[in-house]
Amino acid sequence: MAMHTKLTLRLDDRLIAQAKAYARDAGKSLSQMVAEYFSAMTASRQPDCTETPTVARLRGVLKDSGLEGVRDYHAHLENKHLRDGQAHEGALRHQRADRLPA
Repeated sequence: MAMHTKLTLRLDDRLIAQAKAYARDAGKSLSQMVAEYFSAMTASRQPDCTETPTVARLRGVLKDSGLEGVRDYHAHLENKHLRDGQAHEGALRHQRADRLPA
């Protein structure tokens, strides 16, 4: 079991009131909120190599998709967001025309 030690912090009164209200709304004590923050802060120093359930479900999804890499990804985005290649070229021409001096 972990040993608990009292910690004294000097903070602005308004900040303390806001933090207490936030903790109350979250259904936690202010001490618990501070402890969770300290845990999160120190955990970020060490890489988290734990695979989340979402990542585990997605692993291998594209294995048999036939996608080869960045070029296929860009083609997918173009097909998804542009009606055809001409619309893309028209947009590029429009952008270039906007940059030309009048």
